[in-house]
Amino acid sequence: MRDSPEDAARLRVIEKLKARGYPFPPPSRAEILTLDKTGKWPPPGVKR
Repeated sequence: MRDSPEDAARLRVIEKLKARGYPFPPPSRAEILTLDKTGKWPPPGVKR
């Protein structure tokens, strides 16, 4: 629900992930698994 505490928390998490270098919207689960198998996940430049 918009403007709920849960929505505010969701938006904070998204902003933190984007600040660390993760794409948003994220790739599909299948794409992430493929990227992981080829050593391309997490994305280059992601701050851990």
